[in-house]
Amino acid sequence: MSDEWAHVGADRDVPLSAPWPEVTVGGEAVALVRDDAGRIHAVRSSCPHLRSPMTRATVADDSIECSRHFYTYDLATGRNTFPGDEVDLALPIHDVEIRDGQVWVRAKPTAVTPEA
Repeated sequence: MSDEWAHVGADRDVPLSAPWPEVTVGGEAVALVRDDAGRIHAVRSSCPHLRSPMTRATVADDSIECSRHFYTYDLATGRNTFPGDEVDLALPIHDVEIRDGQVWVRAKPTAVTPEA
């Protein structure tokens, strides 16, 4: 997968609440979401648990929660924070930049590292 950046739309077009837009970046479906501070994040469009759509997920603070089975992932790291469950289950996260009011997403997701 490329390490290139893709233009995916205008900052103003990313809503504050679900459903969020799904875009294709580097051949992968990615959901654009806003956290409580208004920052835009790009995550794989399907939950790694059972592939439910993350375009309908809930964002609270710095986490995103799948609407189907409530798996929760840290928006900065992609780590699963669902209590007592698989710590190696992670949601791929893509870097996002806002340039002149436009949203750019890095095609290659950030690698998730296990907690120490």
